[in-house]
Amino acid sequence: MERIADLVDSHSLAIQPPGKTAVGISDLADMLTGLTNTVLQKMARYIRFIVRSDHQSRTRCTGVVASLRILGEEGRLPDYHVEYSQQLFAKLNAGLPCPPFGERRWSTDCVSWFKDTAPAQEWISVFRDLIAILEDSDIDVGTLVTDRPGMIVYEDDFQVVAQSQKY
Repeated sequence: MERIADLVDSHSLAIQPPGKTAVGISDLADMLTGLTNTVLQKMARYIRFIVRSDHQSRTRCTGVVASLRILGEEGRLPDYHVEYSQQLFAKLNAGLPCPPFGERRWSTDCVSWFKDTAPAQEWISVFRDLIAILEDSDIDVGTLVTDRPGMIVYEDDFQVVAQSQKY
């Protein structure tokens, strides 16, 4: 059995397994770079916004949309925020699929995450506008980012619903 050190020709800096074509160190580096880039591209990132002021558990926090709706119903938003939030809600309702929480018997540990992809950026931007209204009303909103949101139970082009006790 040959050792790796025996396979390396120190003059050409190539690895040549018996019966195979030599592979140069720079070729190996290029292959490793390509493989690394492919793996990183396949590692999806997910984004979730949470209202941090109302519950210790991240899965039990009131969401951005519900929090804003409640503030409006309680009369705690100025008219211009109510009007703008209604425009944003209409945009969401017209284009962003609504995960079927009511139709499925998902665990209470299931939460929605945006995909960090180009198609989802429009909806993330709408949520950032909603968050700005909440923050203007002294509501603290946090952003979670992960590549492992949990067990995915629903997926569309823009978002997933995942079950996890962590989030």
